[in-house]
Amino acid sequence: MFIANVLFVSHTFANDVEPRLYSNVPVGVNFVSTGYANSQCEVTFDSSVPIDDADGDIDSLVPSYFRGMQIAGKSALLSIALPYIDLGLVGLLYGEPASGRRKGFGDPRIRIVVNFYGAPATKFKDYSSYQQKTIVGVSVSVDMPSGR
Repeated sequence: MFIANVLFVSHTFANDVEPRLYSNVPVGVNFVSTGYANSQCEVTFDSSVPIDDADGDIDSLVPSYFRGMQIAGKSALLSIALPYIDLGLVGLLYGEPASGRRKGFGDPRIRIVVNFYGAPATKFKDYSSYQQKTIVGVSVSVDMPSGR
């Protein structure tokens, strides 16, 4: 990954780190998870936006669905996440005190992970005998701008 980032630095825009993202998952296994985060921070806007000294209080709840799959004989993982956000802002709008609160769904994310080395697709009954060693995989994530 480091070499790819160095060679193609003009095409590398972001990195998303999630523990155990490339771990082998049995084919056909479904699971769900929910994450919660709270952030209280200063918020900076583009200089063309007439908001100054903004502080934010953000609560987010992110339910996710995962499914173990097989692609070309290798293990793969499909995930879908739909965040719900409660955002409160306080600051100065055109120099006058202002505040606002927005609640609603954020942008959904769909991600596919394919392990192309070291992680064969396994059925649930065969998974217990699988010994993980080196895994090399790739993931593609798409955020769909349809939220509030």
